[in-house]
Amino acid sequence: MKQTPLPWTPPFGLGIHLQPAGEWWDAVKVPAGTARDVLDWLGARSGAVIDDDRQRAWYWLVPLGTAAQWLVPGTRPCGPGTFVGVPGTLQTLGPGPHWRVTMAPDRFLTDPDALRAALATARLRTPS
Repeated sequence: MKQTPLPWTPPFGLGIHLQPAGEWWDAVKVPAGTARDVLDWLGARSGAVIDDDRQRAWYWLVPLGTAAQWLVPGTRPCGPGTFVGVPGTLQTLGPGPHWRVTMAPDRFLTDPDALRAALATARLRTPS
């Protein structure tokens, strides 16, 4: 089966690389306390996710333009003019930024509507 090449791939290897959001993807920063429930709810529908345990946040990669329209309390959109610490392709363990969900041809960007729904569901499960 022929695989479609990704339009962008993270740098190969280990280490963290500052990458501009809003060029190939936007990102949504979600607090770690909510992020596990969000990922559980999304399951296989989740795209690539960066876990930054130092910031206690996870970043979902989402389609370009998502950040400009993102208005979900408790999260932060990252679009043009912002940078995200992107782990190298082999950086799958912390400490520091690492891939919680690695990229693949069928797992790159998360649908923003599915991410919103997962956040709403996670908030219902998480006590205030």
